[in-house]
Amino acid sequence: MNALALRPTGDYAESLARIKANAFTANDIRLLHARERYAFLAGVVQARDAWTLIDIGCGYAANLEAVARRYPSLYIVGVDVDPDVIEANREQHPGIRFVQGGIDSILFNASGGIASCFEAIGHENIPDDVALLKAMKAIVPGGVCVLSIGRFETDAEHVPHWYFKRSYGAKDFVDLWRQAGFTDVCWYGQTYPTKRKDVISIEPIWPCAEDFGVADFMLGVGRA
Repeated sequence: MNALALRPTGDYAESLARIKANAFTANDIRLLHARERYAFLAGVVQARDAWTLIDIGCGYAANLEAVARRYPSLYIVGVDVDPDVIEANREQHPGIRFVQGGIDSILFNASGGIASCFEAIGHENIPDDVALLKAMKAIVPGGVCVLSIGRFETDAEHVPHWYFKRSYGAKDFVDLWRQAGFTDVCWYGQTYPTKRKDVISIEPIWPCAEDFGVADFMLGVGRA
């Protein structure tokens, strides 16, 4: 699966310029990683010729808007538990449907579509990570699910964040998909560009826990 270029705009364009000049900040890297995950997602949309995309835990949806601009006929739903986030998104991105609540707020069947969830696994608002992935699978029967998490081999390597309560290593990530009933999954790794000036941060890796190598983030694409 290849990531697609999404037109750089606003803060992302400024961060991209600093990264290319090797003068970036930690926030620039976070912004880049989020953008690249949605570029990866855009590649999945193109490969699947999908008609529906449901993004769980969408947050502020500038990157989702970039996908919408690239695929204007794609029906997109953004879901988030934060009512302030949803209100802001509805004002700023009127072409996307936004639903406030958890995954159980999605009451329709998007058969053959795509369900995505970036950096929500382990979140304090997600009581059961396996249940989340099972619910994503149920929403898009015959479609695919795209999921990403940070790569932490041990709790000692995990830098605590106020809203992340659980961390996963590479093997845990593989097991998570299997526990949720997925048998057809492709694994990918995402790395920090801290030691190189290029900004291609999505790199395919072998589909087994031992081969995640230097990936800082892990992505999975599973057939629902």
